[in-house]
Amino acid sequence: MVLKIMKNRKFILSYFHLFIIILLIIGIFLRFINLDAKVYWRDETSTSLRLSGYTPTEVRQALEGRIVSPQDILKYQKPNSEKGIIDTIKASAYNATHPPLYFLMARFWGHWFGSSPAIIRSLSASISLLAFPSIYWLCLELFNSSRVGWMAMALIAVSPFHVIYAQEARMYSLWTVEISLLSVFLLRAMRLNTKTSWIFYGLTLAISLYTYLFNVFVSIGHGIYIFLIEGFRFSKKLISYIIACFIAIVIFMPWILVVLANRDSFATASNWINSSYALKNYLSIMIQNLVSIFMDFWYFRVWYPDWNIPHIPWARFFIPFTIILVGYSLYFLCRNTSKRVWLFIFSLCGITICTTILPDLVFGGIRGIIARYFTPLYLGIELSVAYLLVKKIDIISSPSWQQKFWRFTTIILLTSGLVSCWVNSAAPGSWYKWEPGREIPPIARTINQVDTPIIIVATPLHRFLPLTHQLKPKVRILLGREPDVTDITEMTNNFDAVFLLQNNSESFKNLKEQVKQETELEIKTIFDGQDLSLTSIR
Repeated sequence: MVLKIMKNRKFILSYFHLFIIILLIIGIFLRFINLDAKVYWRDETSTSLRLSGYTPTEVRQALEGRIVSPQDILKYQKPNSEKGIIDTIKASAYNATHPPLYFLMARFWGHWFGSSPAIIRSLSASISLLAFPSIYWLCLELFNSSRVGWMAMALIAVSPFHVIYAQEARMYSLWTVEISLLSVFLLRAMRLNTKTSWIFYGLTLAISLYTYLFNVFVSIGHGIYIFLIEGFRFSKKLISYIIACFIAIVIFMPWILVVLANRDSFATASNWINSSYALKNYLSIMIQNLVSIFMDFWYFRVWYPDWNIPHIPWARFFIPFTIILVGYSLYFLCRNTSKRVWLFIFSLCGITICTTILPDLVFGGIRGIIARYFTPLYLGIELSVAYLLVKKIDIISSPSWQQKFWRFTTIILLTSGLVSCWVNSAAPGSWYKWEPGREIPPIARTINQVDTPIIIVATPLHRFLPLTHQLKPKVRILLGREPDVTDITEMTNNFDAVFLLQNNSESFKNLKEQVKQETELEIKTIFDGQDLSLTSIR
C-alpha cells in the first residue's frame, strides 16, 4: 500500500513539474509578444527622454515656436552622440523621484540593440525573467519547499499584473526581482548570521534603492519583522540589520543629496497623487487591482467597449472567488506555518498597506489605487496562495474530493491568468492605463489620413510625446505657441488641415471663437477624451 502511494506521488510530481514548465514557457512567450503593438504611453516616453540624456526643459527650449516633424521630436527619445552617461544621470536628477540605475541600463540596451519602443520594452521583459529564479529561491528560504517555489513561479508566469509591467519600459519588473532578492538575502542573513551574509543584504539594498525609492519601505518592513521575531529586543541580528542598512545609506548618499537639492521638483512630480476619488470608486479600483494579480480578462471589455471581446456573464464571479481565495490563503498560512514564515509575509504585506492606503485615508490621495505601489503586497499574496495550493494538493490523508477540488481550483486560477495575459497581448493598451490606449490611436489615425496636416499643440510635453511615436513623417507640428487668426488662415492655405491638440476645454477657446467670427473656416471637434482633445480647422 505504501509503495503504491509513493508511486502515485511520483506520478503526480512528474506531471506537476511538466505542467509548470509549460506555463513558464508560455509566460515567457507572452512577455515578448506584440511589444510594439501597444501605445508607448507617457511614462515610457519619460524613460526614453531620460535615457537619451535630455530634460523636458531642454526639449521645450529646442522645439517651442518651431514647425517640426515627428522625427525632430523623436531625436530626443533615443541615445545619441550629443549626450552621454552623465547627462542621463542629470536627466534623472531633474525629477529625482526615480533614481538612475534602470535608465542607465536602458541607455546601454538602446545603444546596443536599438531605441524603438519594442526594443526598450524588451529590456523590462528580459529582466522580468529573473523573477522566476528569485521567487523560487525565496520559497526555498521561507518555506523550505521546492514545490511551493514551482507553484509561485507558475502564478507569476501567468499573472496579468506581472506580464503588463514586464512589457512596460519602466523599472517595475526590476523592482519585483529586487524585492524577492532583498527578501532572500534577509532570510539568509538571519539564518546564517554572518558578516558576509549581512553585507550582501546591505549591498543589495543599496543597489535596489538606486532603482526605486520605495525599497526603503520594503527594508523598513524587514526591520519590523526582525524586531518582532527577536522578541522586541535589540538582538545581534537586529544590530546587524541596522549596520547593513547604514552601509546601504552611505552608498546611496549621493542620490539622497540629489533628492534634497531637487526637493522642489520632487514635490511637483508627486503632486498628481494628491488627487481624490470617491470612496466607492477608490475601493472598486483597489479590488480590481487585487484581482488582477491572477486574472483580469473581463476588464478589457469594460475599458475598451469598441474592441471586439466576447461578453462572459459569469466572469464577475471571479472577483469574490479571488478575494475569498486570498483571504483563506492568509488564514491557512497563519494556522499551518511557524511565526517565522507567516510573520514575514504579513510584514511584507503590512508595510505596503501602511505606506499606500493609510496616507490616503489620513491626508487624501490616490496612492492606494496605483497598482505598481502594491508590488510587495502582491508578491506576499502570491507566496501565500502558492503555499495553500501546494499543501492542499499534497495532503494524501485528505478525502479525494478535496484534492480534486483544489486541483480544479489551481487549474481554473492558472488558466484564467493565461487567458488574461493572452487577451492583454492583443489589446491596444492595458486597462490600468486605458486613457492613452483609447485616445492616442484614433487621434493618430485621423491625423495620418490627411495628406499634409499640421498640429498646433497646447498640452504638456509628456502628454504629447506618446502621439509622436504613431505619427507619419509627413505630419508637421507647432509646439508652444498659440497662433492668431492670420496664422491659422495662412496655415489652411499651406496645409490640407490644421489640427488643434489640447488637454482641456479652455485651450484654444479664444482662438476658436475668433476663427468662427472672422473667417468662414469649418471648425469640428474630432475627438474629445479625458486626457486629449482634437479639433480640426479646414
